[in-house]
Amino acid sequence: MKVVFYGASVTAQRFNSGYYQVLQERLAKSSLVVTIDRVAYGASHLDWAGFAMIDKVLELKPDICFLDWVTPSSSEFCPEKIHFISKLLLDRGCLPVWVLLPRMDDYSCRRTCCDQLRNYALEHNIPCHELLKETGIVQAELADLLRDVVHTTEQGAVKYSEYFFKLIQYYSEIRIADLYSLARDTYKSHDEVGAPPAIYSVDGEVSIKSSLEIKVITDLETRSGGAVEVFLFARIGPRIPCLSFKVHTDAGGLVHKQSLNFADPWCYYERNMLLSLPVIQPGLRTEVTFLLEAEKVDPFESVDLRQPLKDPSSSFNDRVLPFFEVVVHGGSVKDIKLQDVCNR
Repeated sequence: MKVVFYGASVTAQRFNSGYYQVLQERLAKSSLVVTIDRVAYGASHLDWAGFAMIDKVLELKPDICFLDWVTPSSSEFCPEKIHFISKLLLDRGCLPVWVLLPRMDDYSCRRTCCDQLRNYALEHNIPCHELLKETGIVQAELADLLRDVVHTTEQGAVKYSEYFFKLIQYYSEIRIADLYSLARDTYKSHDEVGAPPAIYSVDGEVSIKSSLEIKVITDLETRSGGAVEVFLFARIGPRIPCLSFKVHTDAGGLVHKQSLNFADPWCYYERNMLLSLPVIQPGLRTEVTFLLEAEKVDPFESVDLRQPLKDPSSSFNDRVLPFFEVVVHGGSVKDIKLQDVCNR
């Protein structure tokens, strides 16, 4: 049995304070014939990385996918994306299993997003598990299990790994095919959700000297309803620039212009993060050009950093946003181009 864990920063945690590593060690000592893998994106949400990077999960061809997306701070999910992810996994022969892990500020998982998953899972015969309800852990114990609002301590990693081990053991002892068929039956009246967002490997950077241009042919026949979504898997940190975001169409010229600032309180250090660009809905089949350029604006002017920058006097000319992948949904990519700003 192949199991993939798909989630945000709790699933991404490493070493002995991360449940995934402790679970790996536990499984290695057991007699279970199971292989596990993970696809994790810290500092992101279901509507962003959970949606955009689902093809990374599909490439691993799992039998079961445990989905951990209520640990981020989102209060509500896009219903269409819950459906898209669940249906797409089922269409590819994988049983989606939603898991509700606790937050210190939402002990009982009462946010709207949690209820959305409970209700969707119930309606479509998809498993949905709640760690605290199923383990009997009480609220007072969370102070020992979580080092902050949501991330586990070493003790918490042990508890979480025990929980997931029992879930894996349970699913290894039953006929997954029966659960899969039961869930599939509820979707008989639904159309196919279409292809997952397309992921392109592109090493580049946006800076005062270099811009990024993405040309997309929109497709109104996709389930996106004509909307085009673009994401960047990039490296953010102390040198992050503010961005100028412009969108042109063949039909209407400049249709959108906006300044973007992805700096956050943790940008005193560098880390990889999936960035979501504003959704564009041209409403017709056309060629859409997305242009990203660096702006000479201080990204930290209104950001309350958790720690001071080591080099607060960094020049605008030194600011850079390296990126490694471009993700597009809602059309076919015609071209991805890095341009020398001086020669544009």
